[in-house]
Amino acid sequence: SRNLQTTPKYINDDDRKISREKNLYNYQGSWYYPNTLQAILNFQTHFQARDSDIILASLPKSGTTWLKALAFAVVHRNKYAPNLESHPLLSDNPHNLVRFLELDLYVKNQCPGLEELPSPRIFATHMPFQTLHESLRDSPCKVVYVCRDIKDVLVSRWHFRSKLVSNYSLEDIIDEYIKGVCFFGPFQEQVLSYWKESLVNSNPVLFMRYEEMIENPDAQVIRLADFLGCSFSEEEKQSGMVEKILELCSFGNLSNLETNKTGTSVCGVAPHAFFRKGGVGDWKNHLTDDMARKLDEMVKKKLEASKNLLQTPANFMKVDSLSQECENLISSLPSEKDFMGKNLYSYQGSWYYPSTLQAILYFQKHFRARDSDIILASFPKSGTTWLKALAFAVVHRNKYAPNLVSHPLLSDNPHNLVRFIELDLYVKSQRPDLEELPSPRLFATHMPFQTLHDSLRDSPCKVVYMCRNIKDVLVSRWHFRSNVVRKELYSNYSLEDMVDEFIKGVYSLGPFDDQVLRYWKESLVNSNQVLFMRYEEMIENPEAQVMRLADFLGCSFTEEEKQSGTVEKILELCSFGNLSNLETNKTGTSVCGVAPHAFFRRGGVGDWKNHLTHEMARKLDEMVEKKLGGSGLKFE
Repeated sequence: SRNLQTTPKYINDDDRKISREKNLYNYQGSWYYPNTLQAILNFQTHFQARDSDIILASLPKSGTTWLKALAFAVVHRNKYAPNLESHPLLSDNPHNLVRFLELDLYVKNQCPGLEELPSPRIFATHMPFQTLHESLRDSPCKVVYVCRDIKDVLVSRWHFRSKLVSNYSLEDIIDEYIKGVCFFGPFQEQVLSYWKESLVNSNPVLFMRYEEMIENPDAQVIRLADFLGCSFSEEEKQSGMVEKILELCSFGNLSNLETNKTGTSVCGVAPHAFFRKGGVGDWKNHLTDDMARKLDEMVKKKLEASKNLLQTPANFMKVDSLSQECENLISSLPSEKDFMGKNLYSYQGSWYYPSTLQAILYFQKHFRARDSDIILASFPKSGTTWLKALAFAVVHRNKYAPNLVSHPLLSDNPHNLVRFIELDLYVKSQRPDLEELPSPRLFATHMPFQTLHDSLRDSPCKVVYMCRNIKDVLVSRWHFRSNVVRKELYSNYSLEDMVDEFIKGVYSLGPFDDQVLRYWKESLVNSNQVLFMRYEEMIENPEAQVMRLADFLGCSFTEEEKQSGTVEKILELCSFGNLSNLETNKTGTSVCGVAPHAFFRRGGVGDWKNHLTHEMARKLDEMVEKKLGGSGLKFE
């Protein structure tokens, strides 16, 4: 601890720079009062994160109280049913149930004894991401950030502060915001720190918008539960569990409880002060046009300087050029060089070349899912071509009998019939004309689930994921890249090089283990929408797996079809021997720009044993075990 009141303008202590203006101190990009900064230093020194921890982050007056109540109710709904008369939210303030780190726990004690708390622990903070992240020490704990329009934040904060401080005008708080020197400010830098992190690392950081919570609370609460790993079951949804939680946590309910009208919360403020129904756009009732213009200009300037214009928080600014948006966003993302010296960019947990990433951004911006859509997902070289052929033949068998002489699969490549989203359709156009396609539409992707899911917008469309042993995937990928795709670029590219890439996790569309695990988990909690298939099981028992695929897609084989050999005919049509020998798959170029024959190689299950050394295999096995251990997903 140090006496911050006597701190000189700049001091260095353990490489921490603190600057001072009046009674506020700037630390790691934000401004704090002395007691809050001391608490933050205590937190950074002593806090030990658990993997199951949940951190609720926000700028003050952004919907923090509501988020605390919702998160508590969602996480603890099995212990406390939302209609329980003795529910803790009916007898205690949300700020007592989900306590602030720097405004409560670490103000009162350097080491507040948090180890005794049962998991999952839920905490709250107004710290920016960089200050919080330093203490999480690479823990995969979950961080939920709620953002609100700066003008509504400012008005709500003014109402809150003016009750405590006399002669505090709206002009005063606007000047503070413009200057950036305000408690927990500057606003826009904090929002951007969490926004960027949610793009780069969407597994541990969820970015929520207050305006979207108001507009569609049911969907946002479901999204919150999915992110926290406690998704609502179909039974819960049908029984009205989501609606009961929303009613419990509603402004009308909480603000009228006696516990939220009297007394003092653990962070030293009267509970009623946290409840004010301002609403979305309430700033229009308080700010002049000139005040609003100043704030909009400030935010626009900051966003342009950050080169992060894509899907900015609600009402920040509107943009016209998506190409410029993409260019600006991509340039702001973490990047690494591949073995050829080309740039790879990290977005939502995976690595992409710029053209692929731009296609993904177009997809996320413009794609409109239909309930009948089918998405075939996989990691490259996991049996994608076979899955495309099988799905097309199964879904369209009433239109194209598998023994039809003019079957599309006999005259066209599977990749032309089921086209890739990010490697084909959205590479060639920002808005490919997909509305004219008849239902059911079939698409394919190598995107991870979190990146795909954002664009499905709660559609119940079907997602089929094909998984294959990582060692066979690696060998097949190496053959594809070194022997087929521009051989001269890969002349010095060895299997050892690819193994090292996989271990490091930095390669196009990687890392493998993160993608597989996310689809696996999603298939467990949402088996109606996500089917997890294994290449090895398809090889071992193709008839059973094709019937399983048809059942999932809602087009089960009839007994008559089974008796007439339709399953076997489809398997023969889609077999390696048949497709690889077709003229259409030997010559020309597929719509995704690769020679069709490149997609056909008979590697077989366990082919890795013919290529990898014991040491290579051991490294890959250790990596997978470290990542997937305890998930129930295993590779032989």
